[in-house]
Amino acid sequence: MNECNNIHVDAFDQLEVRTKEFIFLDWNPSNDFWFYEQVQHREDCEHIILTYLDNEALPIEIKQAIEAKKGNARWWKVYGEGLLGDVDGKIYKDWITIDEMPHEARLEVRGMDFGYSNDPSTIIDIYKYNGGYILDEQLYRK
Repeated sequence: MNECNNIHVDAFDQLEVRTKEFIFLDWNPSNDFWFYEQVQHREDCEHIILTYLDNEALPIEIKQAIEAKKGNARWWKVYGEGLLGDVDGKIYKDWITIDEMPHEARLEVRGMDFGYSNDPSTIIDIYKYNGGYILDEQLYRK
């Protein structure tokens, strides 16, 4: 599964029950996704980190272009070292998922995005809580 971080876990689940020997997954670790929670720590899984340095066929120009970005620590962690990180341009950083809404949270606003063409539409509730905000997804589908 190439770029499996962009593929829903259901596709992996279906592939897994139909595959006899092994499955290869690859991705750039630019964000956390289902692999890290559901697959990585399984005893039947081997997690290998490969970087651009492991690609013997990589042209020197591309290698130099990658290495020229060493000064961008967040980018380098992901694309240079192959480690889980966050890429630049991410709007929300350092957020966590919670299981239930605290009863003290106060609903501030509800928002909607109709999407575009094949993009999903969304509805989200935004709560104020302890000086911060909680975003509660109500709808995300085409």
